[in-house]
Amino acid sequence: MQNIENRLSLFMSKNHELRKIGILTLMCLAIAITNGYFFDFLNDKFFHLSNTGNDINKMSRNEQFLIAVIIAPLIETLVAQFMLVETLRQKITNQKLLILLSSLFFAFMHYYSWLYIVVTFFGGLILNYYYLEIQKISKYSFFLTALLHSLYNLYGFLFVV
Repeated sequence: MQNIENRLSLFMSKNHELRKIGILTLMCLAIAITNGYFFDFLNDKFFHLSNTGNDINKMSRNEQFLIAVIIAPLIETLVAQFMLVETLRQKITNQKLLILLSSLFFAFMHYYSWLYIVVTFFGGLILNYYYLEIQKISKYSFFLTALLHSLYNLYGFLFVV
């Protein structure tokens, strides 16, 4: 009987963790998409900056998908969240400062225009916050953050570009 209770308790605990991960993922994805639309609106209304400096526009649709939805999120999560956050965490204990600095780095990885840097700074805030929060819940924070980044890029690939 004790074994059944232990298994039930473990199941309920895992179910609660999955629910927290799902809610946090959907919340951050919705905020990221809103962020993208907000800055797209600002650009269309006031700035009229083009994205022609981005070489991805010269690639086939399949190549764009491979890079934007699969390769870039994995590499950027590795560099801007996993490696940078874990390195900075050894010297910086303030989580807000850690998120801010790693988001600045993430933003400057996306230098297509000054407005795109601002957009990706806010995107970096979302991804870095998510990465640190997911670490409290799951040992798969790297993969879950890369998945969130991929989902955001997939949304942009399908509905924005």
